[in-house]
Amino acid sequence: MPFDPLLRRTAAGLAPRPELTQGALVTGVRLPRYGSGSYFGFLITARCDLAHVRTDTVNLLPIVPLAEWLMFDGCIVILLARVLTLESRLAELAEALSPALRGLIGNEWKAGYELFIAADSTIDSGTKDKFHSALDEFSELSKVLQTKTESPSAVKHALATSKNFQSLVERERPKRIVSLIENKILDAHFLPVVRPSELLGEGPGYVILFRQILSFPGNLLEPLRLGVRSLDDLPDAIRTQAAENLTCPSEIVANVKSPHVEQILQRFANVFDRVGVVDCSKRYREWLVKKTCDGIQV
Repeated sequence: MPFDPLLRRTAAGLAPRPELTQGALVTGVRLPRYGSGSYFGFLITARCDLAHVRTDTVNLLPIVPLAEWLMFDGCIVILLARVLTLESRLAELAEALSPALRGLIGNEWKAGYELFIAADSTIDSGTKDKFHSALDEFSELSKVLQTKTESPSAVKHALATSKNFQSLVERERPKRIVSLIENKILDAHFLPVVRPSELLGEGPGYVILFRQILSFPGNLLEPLRLGVRSLDDLPDAIRTQAAENLTCPSEIVANVKSPHVEQILQRFANVFDRVGVVDCSKRYREWLVKKTCDGIQV
């Protein structure tokens, strides 16, 4: 049985009416990056701002079905991880080369191999073969990452045309689902269900995306609180804004309970700690460990 993230009973033991507060789950959210369908949103605007109507903007994190995440962002996660692994592998192989040759190659792996490694008779054939194998896969997957990941249809086409990408995704997809469920994927959070009507033991799975924040005009708060059955039911003054952000019906369907709300918000905040941060190289780590440990006198 999966965990239950939803608030299903009040303190008095009654079934709660969904409230427009932090941690509310909203349906009928537009998410153009994924397509023209209807998605969910996790409300992250502070409770006090919502309670006292002190905000002109309502912020949500998009929520997509697990199956759709696997065919788009999940593929990108798998692809990026493999590209980084192959890049590290190439850097490790380069450690066996002379310092002068490493300096000439830099991070230009393909050009460096063709110009300085392939024709160098002083480099043994085994090293060349390892370089060539890693470089072929790295080049193909890097091209996919750079040119074919802008939309679900682009990723689907890449899977159909790149054998390395297809086999990689098929091999890694089950592992990524497990990592997602265990919340080991940095920029995503797993929920088994988002509606109280969904059977918990058969929850289809949903993914909260941390790298895209959706912002709604504050004047949509009251319509969301009441539920939007049709855009024609809204006042003319907000109908255009609603059409840009919502599909109908749109309403609050549930509230995520504590401590799940706090965990989601904490993980969301932690994502930005890693943006643009470069890790130390393996060579430096090993050197520092050896130097420090060798220098300690017991």
